[in-house]
Amino acid sequence: MERPEVNLKKPILWPISGHRKDISREEYVKLLEEFERRCESSLIETFKRVDVRAKVKTDPYSLPFTHEFVVTLKGESYTNGAYEFYRVARRIVKEVLNKNLYSFRFYLFINPITEFEKPTLLNSFGAVEYRFRYYLKEEKEP
Repeated sequence: MERPEVNLKKPILWPISGHRKDISREEYVKLLEEFERRCESSLIETFKRVDVRAKVKTDPYSLPFTHEFVVTLKGESYTNGAYEFYRVARRIVKEVLNKNLYSFRFYLFINPITEFEKPTLLNSFGAVEYRFRYYLKEEKEP
């Protein structure tokens, strides 16, 4: 899975990098993937509580997803704000329950955004895009 280029010195990445300013691209990708796995584990636990059977493959990016739900949290002066996953999880669980999904496979693709085409004061802190990608088996007609 190819990750978009980001400016590794931007404050929006500090919660991932541990406030290190000398992080390499490889370290950044590794830390971001670890964060994705922790978020997926959290979602699986939440889904179990509402009787939804959700699974993640060992190599999640190999899943041929059929649907996608995107949640974007804008950066704040509180740098950890865009990484408060419970805010994203609420929206994902609501979407899953509204669509009556009770068995599927999924993965999260998290994409910090450090640069915008039209910079404004509102997006000057950056953003974090959470892509909830899931696969549903197509129902066969009798």
